[in-house]
Amino acid sequence: MATTQDILDVLKAAYQLWDDSKGHDPSGFIDLMADDFTLKSIMGVPLASSTQMRSGPAEADAYFEQLIQSWEMIHYTVERFVSDDMGNIVMLGSFEWKYRETGKSVSGPKMDHWIFNLDGKATSLFEMFDTAALMLATGEAKLP
Repeated sequence: MATTQDILDVLKAAYQLWDDSKGHDPSGFIDLMADDFTLKSIMGVPLASSTQMRSGPAEADAYFEQLIQSWEMIHYTVERFVSDDMGNIVMLGSFEWKYRETGKSVSGPKMDHWIFNLDGKATSLFEMFDTAALMLATGEAKLP
């Protein structure tokens, strides 16, 4: 049985690898995922093509691959983690990405809510960020 501190240590290292590689190496996250892992973005609503729900580590890895092909990471900053003893860990931070096709950037606050099982494997990641800015950057939405 993994302790919350054990999981936090591995998760912090995964975020550091993610930032250091500018989004090119999600292996720290993938290694944390249980077989039944789900990834949901922006409240699970597929407003943009990149926010569809993903199931399992392979689909999550494909999401990260799609992300880095379409976007250039400028920065990904972790500000703090909040956790409880029931497997919930929340990362609060900020980000900036540039959409390769349009050259437009998106930046703002980022929140990731992870749920871990007793074995220390992630069963869920729910990410939230500014979806309106994302859709403006990709051209999926326009200002009036």
